[in-house]
Amino acid sequence: MTAPRPFSVAVLALLLASFSAQARSLLVLPVAATELEDSDRSAFNRLFRDAVEHRSPDPVITGVTACDDRACALEAARAADADAVVHPSLYRLGSKLIFAATVLDVEGGGVFSQRLTALSIEDLEALSVRMADALVTRRSLEEVASLDNITAKEAEQDPDRRRSLYQSGVALGYVFPVGASYSYLSENSYVYPPERKRHGYDQMVRLTWLNSWEFRNDFVLGTDLVWTTPYAIGADVSLRYMLNRSDFTPFVGGGLGLHYVRGDEGIEGDENKRNSGPAVNVQGGMMLFRTYDVNVMLRGQYQVIFNTDIDHGPAIDVGVSFRDRDKSKGSRSDDGLGFWGYTGIALVSLMVIGLLAD
Repeated sequence: MTAPRPFSVAVLALLLASFSAQARSLLVLPVAATELEDSDRSAFNRLFRDAVEHRSPDPVITGVTACDDRACALEAARAADADAVVHPSLYRLGSKLIFAATVLDVEGGGVFSQRLTALSIEDLEALSVRMADALVTRRSLEEVASLDNITAKEAEQDPDRRRSLYQSGVALGYVFPVGASYSYLSENSYVYPPERKRHGYDQMVRLTWLNSWEFRNDFVLGTDLVWTTPYAIGADVSLRYMLNRSDFTPFVGGGLGLHYVRGDEGIEGDENKRNSGPAVNVQGGMMLFRTYDVNVMLRGQYQVIFNTDIDHGPAIDVGVSFRDRDKSKGSRSDDGLGFWGYTGIALVSLMVIGLLAD
C-alpha cells in the first residue's frame, strides 16, 4: 500500500481549512415579545426560527435569551461564536402588532432591518415567513412578497381569498398572419375571364375580453372572447401555469377554441369551404402585479385554426384585468351585471356589428 504523499496531504489540509473559513453560522435570538402569551410567543419563535433555518444556506444556532438592542445581540453572537445574528422584536401599537427584525455581522457591520405590521395574531405565521425571506436574502419585504406570505391587512381583511380569484379585463394587440392566412378572395364576374383579387393584411388588431380563475396550485383557467379585426371572431379556453408566486410571474400554457374567419366572395364552390373550425394555441408571457387586485398581462401566442385555409400566425397583446373587491360581499356582487358584464356585452356587440358591416 502506497503512503499518501506529503504534497497531497498539504493540499487536502488547505482545502479543508478554506472550507472551514468560508462556513458561517447565524445566531437567531428569541423574539422579544412581552405583548404575547407564553404559548403564543413560543409558537411564534418556533415558526420564525424554522423559517430562517429553511431558507438560510448557513448553519443556524438557536439563541436562548431575547435582546432588545443591538449591543445585547452582538454580545450574544460573540458568546455563541456566531458570524452573524438576527434579533427580532414584537410590540403592540393600539390594535396593531408590529414585528421588527435586524440581521448584522458579529463585528457590527452589514446591518439590515425590516418591519411588518399585522392586524391580528393569526397574521404572525405569514409574517414569520416573509421576514425570514427578507433577512436571509437581504431584500425588501415588498420584493419578497408572494401569495404565501400576504397578511390580512394586505388582503383587505378578506381571509377567504379564494372567493376573490376571478378576474376580468380586456387585452389589445396584434395578429401577424403567416402566408395567405386570414385573407379572402373576391371575384368580379362582370368581366371575362373573371378577375380574382386576394384581400389580406400583414398585421391585424386583436381585441380580447379576458376572464380567468386562479387556483392554489398556480394554474389559471382562462376564457377569452376574441375579435381579430375586421373579420375574424372566436373563443378560447386556455390553461396557464404560473412559474413562481411573486409580483412578476412568468407563465406558459396552451388552449383550445373555436374560430370563424371570413370566407371568399363570389367564388364558385365556396359553399363547400369551411370558414370556421377548432383552434389550438400555445402561449407564454409575464403577469405583473400578481398579488394585487389589478394585473397586467404581457402575452405572446401562436394559434392555428383548423378550417379549410388553416389560418395561423403569431400574436402579441397586453391585457389589464381587475378583481372585484366588494368588502361586504367578498368577490361576489349582486348588483346586476356589473361593470365588466356590461363591458363584455359591449365588446360582443361591437364584434357582431363589425362582422355584419364588413
